Amino acid sequence: MWKYFVFIDESWTGLQEPYFWLWCLIVPNYKIWEYNSLLQKKYDQILSLTKNKETEILESLEWTARENFLLGRNSTYEMKFKNINKSTIQWYLWLLTQYFKFEDAKFCALVIDKQKYPSPNGMKYFDVYINELSMLLKNNFTNDDEFVVLPDSITCPNNRNYELELQEKLSRAWKKCFGICRLDSRSNMLIQVVDCLIWAVLYDYKDLENEAKQEFVNKIKSKTWLETLTENKTIYKPNYFSIRNYRKK
Repeated sequence: MWKYFVFIDESWTGLQEPYFWLWCLIVPNYKIWEYNSLLQKKYDQILSLTKNKETEILESLEWTARENFLLGRNSTYEMKFKNINKSTIQWYLWLLTQYFKFEDAKFCALVIDKQKYPSPNGMKYFDVYINELSMLLKNNFTNDDEFVVLPDSITCPNNRNYELELQEKLSRAWKKCFGICRLDSRSNMLIQVVDCLIWAVLYDYKDLENEAKQEFVNKIKSKTWLETLTENKTIYKPNYFSIRNYRKK
């Protein structure tokens, strides 16, 4: 019997996003402290650098410009794919280098093209999310394994109970999920890391042009020996990395 933490994120609420995606990162409990501590140490350094930079910018501005600069800056800096640029790329390349040293980590991603499948199997995307997530978890754990599910904060439709519905599906499959707790991504580095991974996958789908982001995507390809991140692929070294495109059953 093994015990795991499972970090989850999704995009079913992104109405303008052409793809629905769901990912999970599975980490054994005996490795969670080691992985998170290493990443958190670097993240603390990055936070310090970003705060110092913001202070320098503020001191150079007039009062009105300072007020405008501070608008929308109430949130703590997060390691997210959207924040990759020429000045931050080295942080993110370091993050990838460390992540692919985590031999016991498992990354799994499902991508659904919403133009091809606007309503998979006649279901709304929240139902698709619950069904596919429960299937993903069923396929990655034995009946003896125990795990806790830690999804990024998700907004549920009215009159739906996310935790209860997922727990019931897993219980019917004889899976030992001993807890489900939604997290704010700002509170956990592992969720932030895999946000970068999944958006890099989607970036490859969209064939966009941004030098820094493309460098990040290319780093993933070099680490996984994959020419593209848009095909059904599973690799086992340097750690488990799996991408699956939805196909109608």
